[in-house]
Amino acid sequence: MIVFDVNGQTVRVQGQWYPGGRGLQILAAMLNGESLTTIESILQFNLPTINARCAELRRMGWPVRRKDVPHPRLPGEVMLAYYFDAHFRAWFMDHIQEWPGNYKGGDGRGKFGDYDGTCKETD
Repeated sequence: MIVFDVNGQTVRVQGQWYPGGRGLQILAAMLNGESLTTIESILQFNLPTINARCAELRRMGWPVRRKDVPHPRLPGEVMLAYYFDAHFRAWFMDHIQEWPGNYKGGDGRGKFGDYDGTCKETD
């Protein structure tokens, strides 16, 4: 049994698609809406290899997305931030015991940011 908090709600799950250790900490942070960069993962989790943990999550079926964000100390430079989109996070709370690979949005692109209980396709 794996236990963690998402938006103040305790989640109890079983499944091989949940990582252990720091991977679970990163998963919980992203499910809570955080967007994590390497700098943030070092400061919060003492983990300099967030890209490797996110690759593991993707192999397990989690739709981890990434985006360029401005570097906090180097003007004009960007770094990667990893996150789950709002649509997936809402879907997850309604489908906690399901494999995340069942999410119809794939990697989340083309979905609305709000969630009304259905996965809507956009053109």
